Amino acid sequence: MAFGQTATYQNEEIPGNAAGLRDASEERTHSAVAIHTPPVQKAVGMEASGPYCPWPEQWPGYPDPDQQNAIFLNTPNTLIQQVDGSRRANNEIQTFHQHRSNSPEEMSQWKSLLRAYYRMAAPSMSRSLQNDTTRLVEHYFRDVCVLYSSFDSKLNPFRTVIAKLWDSSNSIFYAIQSMAAAHLANHNIGMGVQGLQMQRKAYECLQQELQLAHVNQQVDDRLLLTVLLLGMSSPWHEAGDLGMAHLNAARGLIYPRLLREDGNQTEEMARNDQFFAEALIYWEMCVAFVHKEPHTPSREKSTGRTDYNEARTIGTKVMPHPWTGVGPRAQVLFAEVGRLVRTYRAISCPLSYGTTAEHVNIADIISAATAFEEELLGIRWPAVDDLIDVQDQSTGKLDFIMVAEATRCSALLEIYRVFPNILCNRMLGLTGNASTTGTSSQFFFPFCGTHLHPDPHDPTAWLTSLARHILLDLIGNVPPTSNTRPLQLLIIVTAAAELRLSGSAVSPSGLNDEVPYDMDVARARDLAMTRLDQLSARLPSKPVFILIKLVKEVWRRFDIGDSEVFWLDVMHENGWQTVMG
Repeated sequence: MAFGQTATYQNEEIPGNAAGLRDASEERTHSAVAIHTPPVQKAVGMEASGPYCPWPEQWPGYPDPDQQNAIFLNTPNTLIQQVDGSRRANNEIQTFHQHRSNSPEEMSQWKSLLRAYYRMAAPSMSRSLQNDTTRLVEHYFRDVCVLYSSFDSKLNPFRTVIAKLWDSSNSIFYAIQSMAAAHLANHNIGMGVQGLQMQRKAYECLQQELQLAHVNQQVDDRLLLTVLLLGMSSPWHEAGDLGMAHLNAARGLIYPRLLREDGNQTEEMARNDQFFAEALIYWEMCVAFVHKEPHTPSREKSTGRTDYNEARTIGTKVMPHPWTGVGPRAQVLFAEVGRLVRTYRAISCPLSYGTTAEHVNIADIISAATAFEEELLGIRWPAVDDLIDVQDQSTGKLDFIMVAEATRCSALLEIYRVFPNILCNRMLGLTGNASTTGTSSQFFFPFCGTHLHPDPHDPTAWLTSLARHILLDLIGNVPPTSNTRPLQLLIIVTAAAELRLSGSAVSPSGLNDEVPYDMDVARARDLAMTRLDQLSARLPSKPVFILIKLVKEVWRRFDIGDSEVFWLDVMHENGWQTVMG
């Protein structure tokens, strides 16, 4: 099944319906354990060294087997029946666009993004289905897979590809149940325990499959798909679980693909690599602000600038990705900004971050921030008509562009907030009144309806106006029913955390004498909290509740006169770190 391919997948075939589940009378075989591993291509470049070792003694971030045995001492062994999967091979996992081959330049754009981020130099099995299992599998295909993608249709790989694989992969089988149970726990706390049980089973099966891949020096794409499922859903079970063990494993699996020469891969392999690479870009962005990473300021800049900014193209059309939409470059830069900001704030406020000051050259950090700002200002988006229709009535083409632009603006907001001299230098370089419309030869905010603050000597007010722009002009113009909602979480939090009222003396209504200014701030606050409340009801709620608490605390401090409070400091002071996506 192709990722996002227009398929013959019919509603009546969707697993979760009675017809889509295996016969409950089929029982597991209690013979020797065997891992289902279809034939795969051997990745080239496994021996290369880099920031994330592709083939260590154990998979990056995962505990060793002795530790694992201790963890799962009370978990029944999973007996895996070997099945004939050779005829399916790797063609079960393909990517979105098979209609036309991309040029070598287009196919390598995603690789350039991640290589720059990582600072790399150029180079069917029987199952006994009980009632709970049936219910959880049904719930995944009915509700959860919709939340895991920015669009839901035949092009949603988390529906169509998982539908092909869930009953031939134990790790995926348990992973989707764990996700379904975590989602149901929003309204039934008891499901949280079952979700953790399924998560442990999925983890155990994944360990077995990864160990076999290690022995065979072969990477099955379904392993990486399982890692995506388990890793990004980790905070669904425990808000503070950042899923870093899974992220490190994903890095180890994708790293050889970044080093692989284009001549050593088929077009199908390149497409698969691109899908997973973009998924990893989004994942890196979601954890960049909250997890400590080694500071490596130098990076390989992307060569040239494209209007589509490394989004996938089919001919002349842009195909949105389930996680990056049409803005993978903006997400890479937001991730860069996130880890840079966290490093800088940890140096400035070590007590809040529980760390000692690092030996980092501040000038290098500021230089890197300036370079990221320039790249962000240079991004341009495709026209609406240049996007491929994802066949989702809830998600319009414009939604992707608005979310991508909001991502770009949010990254700029964080740079200007933490490095105010960069903003002052930029504003003082403007001529005339260009900044009041949000456009100039230096600034470019094409959807700016709420004028940005024109005074270059009042950067705080300008930051608030940019935050209002993000929320009111961009996110506010994305319907609340759009399936791009999960992509908006980090955007909403960072923008909401800059919504200051105009003075410290606030009336009981929350407004002071500067009514127009504060009315806009109040509108933006209301929209932000409404969208967060909607996300808490729609998504697994634990991480969202943490972020709602964070935003309210920042606003509380603003309103009592602490105008310098920064959301990331508050998050770390209170131990509220969670994955924001």
